[in-house]
Amino acid sequence: FCHKPNSGEPAERHDVRFLRDEVVKIPVKDSYLTVCGLYSAASMKVLYNQYKSLKPDTPLIILAHSPLFYNRVDDQTQSLILAGDTHGGQVPLPAFLWKLLGYEKNAEFPGSYYEQNQKQMYISRGTGTSHLPLRILKPPQISVFHFQ
Repeated sequence: FCHKPNSGEPAERHDVRFLRDEVVKIPVKDSYLTVCGLYSAASMKVLYNQYKSLKPDTPLIILAHSPLFYNRVDDQTQSLILAGDTHGGQVPLPAFLWKLLGYEKNAEFPGSYYEQNQKQMYISRGTGTSHLPLRILKPPQISVFHFQ
């Protein structure tokens, strides 16, 4: 759905806009919401500065592949980070094993919800798997959010 077969290139057959290292403003009533799609760590600082120059008190939604972006967002920024990449761990392991295997993101963020001052992060388990085609005590998940 999101990639051309056997490549990391975005698919062109669907009418979906992927935010890859991009900031957009979406009109909402008399204001707007800022949505930032982060794919690479290298662009995090540039995009975050772009957001702050728009209007620093505007709510921000960050769509991040990796939950490790959470540590790079100022905790006084009113933000919701929606991340994935960990697949919910797929298999429950202790943090030291995840670190030993080189998966800092799984070691640091084993759960699904984190909050620090004004920033929040939700990590979806998603529907797929990575490396091994199995899940133990971590069922697939599709999340639906309702905002008021």
